[in-house]
Amino acid sequence: MDRERVSRLQSMMAKEGIDVLLCRLPENVLYATGYWPVIGASLAIVPANGDATLIMPYSELDYAATGWVTDKRTFRFINMQALANPTAQTEALLRDLWAEKNYGNATVGYEGNFELVAGNNVAAEARVVTEATINALKQALPQTRFVDATNVIKQSRIVKSQEEIAQIRITNEVASMGYDAAREMIAAGVGEAEIAGAVEGRIYGRGVGYKNVTRSRGYCFVMSGVNSVNSWRPFCVSTDKRLAWGEPVLVELDAMTNGYFNDLTRTFFIGTPDAKAKSIFDAVQEAVNTVIAA
Repeated sequence: MDRERVSRLQSMMAKEGIDVLLCRLPENVLYATGYWPVIGASLAIVPANGDATLIMPYSELDYAATGWVTDKRTFRFINMQALANPTAQTEALLRDLWAEKNYGNATVGYEGNFELVAGNNVAAEARVVTEATINALKQALPQTRFVDATNVIKQSRIVKSQEEIAQIRITNEVASMGYDAAREMIAAGVGEAEIAGAVEGRIYGRGVGYKNVTRSRGYCFVMSGVNSVNSWRPFCVSTDKRLAWGEPVLVELDAMTNGYFNDLTRTFFIGTPDAKAKSIFDAVQEAVNTVIAA
């Protein structure tokens, strides 16, 4: 168990008068239990005192073994007779847990205001907490008082434990594999999207299996020459543009391993940088060093 972060979370819950915390977003389930849900249908129940409980799809039990929660209660997400409805399927399990743990009319914290969420394992199918989710929880536990625990979760998460730092370092190491692929491919005549695809493939192919990484993905964007000027925008896009001699090549990379993400940017140059390119680099480097020293 990562006692450092669990103790911090429970201490902040107690300070805010939250008896039990319910987490559905994969990033928060990971934070509270050490297990990163695959399809985002799991629910972590964290008391201010005592050990957490997981309500989760039966099909994910092997993934939950990476965490520290021993009390796991499962349901079948796949049902050929009806559409999957994890919220409805967890209601009975939640009521049973409430009675068993004697949570009674506890004050319950929920994820009420996460406008920006991390992608889950199945990046194209994100599950988020909605009004329907909260209403279903309130219906299942009518005696409880619900409060928005967003700030408690965020304030606890903002300070990283030693275990989290180690996991983020692994993500950075895997990202460096992607940058190796970029360095190998960057040359005049090669397309931006080709390089981005090679970087993502390297992270997926070599990341899985590295230092106990079971899930690894990369999201890479390559912008060269005149396209790199657009990197001021809060997003990057790779195009079919071919790289040319004497151009800077910006490589934006968001990598993930086992639910831990990073966000890196590196700039390459095809050929020898001219005076203008060196001047731009020096200005950026000075700004970065100033921030680090502050």
